[in-house]
Amino acid sequence: MTDKLKKDIAIDTAISILRHWNNENIKSVLQNVSLKIKKNELTKIKDALALHGIDWSLNPFLKLPSGENLILSWSADRISENLFQMNVKIKNEGTIDAQRLIIMTKSSNQLLDELEFPIGKLSPDKIEKRSVNINISAEMMGETEPLELIIFDQNYNQIKSIKDQLKFPEKTATYFRLNMKIIDNGKFGSEGNGDGKVQSGETIALSFEITNLSNKIVPKLMIHIKGTEGSFRINRGKVLLTKLHPKIEHKDFFLFKMKSDSKRLGKITMEIDAKNSGAAKISKLWEVEEKLPEVQVLTPILVDLKWHDLEGKTVEGETHLETLILSGKIRKPSIVQDLYVHQNDKKIFYKVNLNQKNGVRDQIDNYQVFQFKTVVNLLQGINNLSVFSRGQHGFTSEKKLRMLRR
Repeated sequence: MTDKLKKDIAIDTAISILRHWNNENIKSVLQNVSLKIKKNELTKIKDALALHGIDWSLNPFLKLPSGENLILSWSADRISENLFQMNVKIKNEGTIDAQRLIIMTKSSNQLLDELEFPIGKLSPDKIEKRSVNINISAEMMGETEPLELIIFDQNYNQIKSIKDQLKFPEKTATYFRLNMKIIDNGKFGSEGNGDGKVQSGETIALSFEITNLSNKIVPKLMIHIKGTEGSFRINRGKVLLTKLHPKIEHKDFFLFKMKSDSKRLGKITMEIDAKNSGAAKISKLWEVEEKLPEVQVLTPILVDLKWHDLEGKTVEGETHLETLILSGKIRKPSIVQDLYVHQNDKKIFYKVNLNQKNGVRDQIDNYQVFQFKTVVNLLQGINNLSVFSRGQHGFTSEKKLRMLRR
């Protein structure tokens, strides 16, 4: 532990100051220690970058490079479903060496902000390339993110920048069928009178069967319940399922105990989160007294979420406009109860589905759609929007998107 502390730059600086402490000449001591630490750290940086073929040396007599002579370009390659590689290329078309160049990104998205591409020395007519891998979360699929790449010189002064957008492809829509059943007959650790109803003093097993109705494997599916009201204790409230193949049913259960003096049974919230699948997050608030429906088809498929201006032109990622129009469609409209939109956690739009049908089971109609369109008055900076679609049995799916107003 002591050796680790000595390697910390703040600790090392403090020790050096204390060793050379002089009340009569403290300013000189601080300056000398600071210069020594700076020199040592710079040597570490130069040695570390040299291992990657980057020359971080400095000739203090050379003039600073001109941004006009530095030609910068970039690209992004998809390595896998959740991994991108961002590439930069820079060429020196001037007549003098550029030194200690570094390219950094600026973005409203933290994942893309302050990425570093150290270039170092760049001689005339020389081209250097650098790459950084970026892990992309499922929520960003289909998003267009504003991006700025900035070139800094050896004094960390900005000498040039380019602005662009990075567009992530959409993932295949993911949705599920869920059967749920109340068990109080001793199975799965339950205790009760076996009538299939939640009652005071019983230990209830909430069994479920879930089927992936999409056309690709869902790698991880987290399902959990939590009590929002009532007198009960959740004994088994979180289930992680892996590798859900299409059309294959998975079975599991939750377990919770109602307290003996429960006068009001209360409410339980269930949430389903398909990690890195691009699926909407799903939630349901269940009144424990309610009878559970036998079959539910979850997550009506939200498609074609688009931004456009008042003239109908598509807008992606960022805008200077104060007002945009957000539109989208939901497939399988017969199971949709309503749809609503939040902007920075404030509800701005609501639409009820007047054509919903009861008793629909596995009928998946990808041709009929439930459409919506709303005007959004954008706030300056980041606008986080959530589109919620609520099904017949109270399950709500949420799809997130962003828009930057500069």
